[in-house]
This record gives sequence, structure tokens and C-alpha cells, in this order.
Amino acid sequence: MRLRTLIPLFVLLLVVTSCGGGDESADGAADPGGGTVRHSSSHGRSRAGTTGANEGDSGGNATVVLENVIRTATLVLQTTADSLDDAINDAAEVGTDLGGSTLDSVVDPSDAEASIEIRIPAGEFDSALSRLQGLGTLVEREVGARVVDGELVDLGARLRNWRAHEAAILEIMTQASTIEETFHVQDELSNVRLEIERIEGRLAYLRDQVALSTITVRFVSPTAQSPALKPPSILAEAWDTTTEGVLRSLGVLLVITGVSTPFISLGLLIWLIARKVQLARHPAAPV
Repeated sequence: MRLRTLIPLFVLLLVVTSCGGGDESADGAADPGGGTVRHSSSHGRSRAGTTGANEGDSGGNATVVLENVIRTATLVLQTTADSLDDAINDAAEVGTDLGGSTLDSVVDPSDAEASIEIRIPAGEFDSALSRLQGLGTLVEREVGARVVDGELVDLGARLRNWRAHEAAILEIMTQASTIEETFHVQDELSNVRLEIERIEGRLAYLRDQVALSTITVRFVSPTAQSPALKPPSILAEAWDTTTEGVLRSLGVLLVITGVSTPFISLGLLIWLIARKVQLARHPAAPV
């Protein structure tokens, strides 16, 4: 069978599988495993990427209650310079006690500052914030939450469609009769599988971010400049940029002048000599 005969069959299979995938995504929020995702208003422990019946559900409508929210926080706490190491250790201990872990920690005694980034189960987010704020005087607090229900639904539907496309291509590959046809189908299969891997990677990342919240704590001493997170003013940035540009232009001008001066002098000397020779050959007529 020639490749031009396989193309209509391939298009027909894509249309059929796309319609099937659209029906599945219309039933509600779903993760690729087939479990229903519903946004819960409770403040219990977050669960992501898990399917199964709720505990105590005696009816036939078993659902999975998920909180698909990515929660992050940044705390700036004022403490004494001598207690920076202890404060970092205390913050790390909070994360460990709540089932989390430390991603990174830095202590800079010269600037009397330290920072630590911890990840804790999403259900312990509020408890972790409360305990961490007790490690010093609160200077600044930023808390963020991003709902990713819609993105999970979209990714789940797209993943099902791409897997259906993969199955259709594999079916077409069994009917390829020449090496050229096989190579064409394999190229398309590689593109489809690359897209599947990309979607699966994004889903894994979102599930991880939902399951584990990230909290960054920055400790500053009373002598450190505060508030530490405020950026420089717009006027100061504009002045610095303008000054740097002027100095750079002057430097370039000086370099060009230094390089071109010998050539200008040589050219002027040659012109004077040529002018004198011309006057000697053609003296001015007497008046």
C-alpha cells in the first residue's frame, strides 16, 4: 500500500480519536489516570494525582477530593547576627518535623543575613508559617496561591488525545509496505511521543508543586538594611544607566581619537607636501 493511501486513513483515525478525547474532558476535571478532580473548600491535607474513593463514602458516587493549589510564601524575619546559624537550624527543624525537607540554605555573616528554602506537605502550610514566624520579628510576609485545576484538566485531555494519536499511528505503521512509508510514519510517531513526554513532565511538575509547598525564609540582623526586599528606586536606576552610558561613550570617543590622530596628522602632512609641489610646478602669474 502506498503512502498516499495511508494518509486518508490516518486523518480519519485522528478525527475519531479527537472526538473521543473531547467527550472525556467534558465530563469534568480529570487527571490522566482517569480520576475525577474536584476543588474542595476544606483546609485539610492536599492530595494530588491520586484516585480512589473517599474514606467513609458509603454511596456509589466515589470521588477524589483534591486541592489543586500551588502555595508559596516568603518571610523576612529580623534577628540578631549571633543567632543566624541557630535560626537557620530551627527553620530546617520545622520543615523536618512537618515531613518536609530543606532545599537550600545560605549564611552570610559579613552582611548579617541568612536564608533558607524549605518544602513541606501542602496540608502543613499554615502550621509551618506560624512556627517559622516565631523564629524572629516579622519584617515582611508574602503568601501566594495559584489554582491549577484548569491546567490539569487541559493537560489531561491533551494527553489522552495524543495517546490515541499514538495508537492510530502504530496501527498505520503495520500497514506500511515500503521503507519510505515506514520512515515517514516513524517520524510522525517520534513527534507524537515527544509531545506526550512533554505533557507528562508538566503534569508531574504540577502535581509535585501541589503536593509540596515552598517557603523561603530570610533572616536579617537589626543592623542590616531593611526592608531588604525593596528594589532601588526608578530614578536611581535611570541615573545609574545614564551615567554608565555617558562614561562608555566617552571611553569609545577617546579610543577612536587616540587611534585616528596619527592618521589625521599623516594625511595633513601629505596634503601640505602635495600642495607645495603643486605650487612649485604652477607658480602664480604676476599681477
